[in-house]
Amino acid sequence: MDAHSIGARPSATTDNTAINFSNDTRPTSGPSRRAMLLGMAALPLSACPAPAPAKAASHGACPELAGLIAAYVAIDAEYDRFCVDIHAPAVARQDAMIAAIPHFEIDATLAADGSRVWSTREGTRAEARGIASLARRYQNESPQWQDKLRRARTFTAADLRRTRAIDRTHKAAGLDVVEVQEAEICGRLDRTRQAILTFPARTPSDMREKLETLDQWLTHAELKDMVMSDLDSIQSREA
Repeated sequence: MDAHSIGARPSATTDNTAINFSNDTRPTSGPSRRAMLLGMAALPLSACPAPAPAKAASHGACPELAGLIAAYVAIDAEYDRFCVDIHAPAVARQDAMIAAIPHFEIDATLAADGSRVWSTREGTRAEARGIASLARRYQNESPQWQDKLRRARTFTAADLRRTRAIDRTHKAAGLDVVEVQEAEICGRLDRTRQAILTFPARTPSDMREKLETLDQWLTHAELKDMVMSDLDSIQSREA
């Protein structure tokens, strides 16, 4: 049965709420750098503070550690560019696609909250399913219950179609490809971070360079373990 024949109507109002499907894999207990960069990308350029420059490659560490730090700084800068130049536009494309998907409403005089309308804006699919279950029991008692059953089924089907359309925007916006690219960059970044973290400091300069490079990304436990391990390494060399 055509939905419009039983009081259903698509709503012209669209949902402009941004949905973020991304997960930042970088180790940090506070807001991710990517989240901050994406927030800046949404502002006028004049409103954005100048980004803090990445730490320069180390000159005080031993050559092996200095090479790891230089690689980490380069990958970190690559990731920041990726967030602003590739990830943020893909999220914006998806948001625009979702905003263009119309909502669906239908009269529902038996709604549990007393409302006469079910709407995909209100997330009332569970309520509509409840009414459908109730209506199936009593559909043989009166035409009104049969009508309620049709309306509930129509609404839940329309809501499911809209949900599936939203799900399709993830791939249509290119976020599936973007997430693969992100995983590759983050993998390299994390492997380099781990190499720096576990590199045995030979001198106090090594230890200082490791702390300055990784401090903002270390958990308390990681920081403690690294410091204790490096102190042991330095002392063993001095013995």
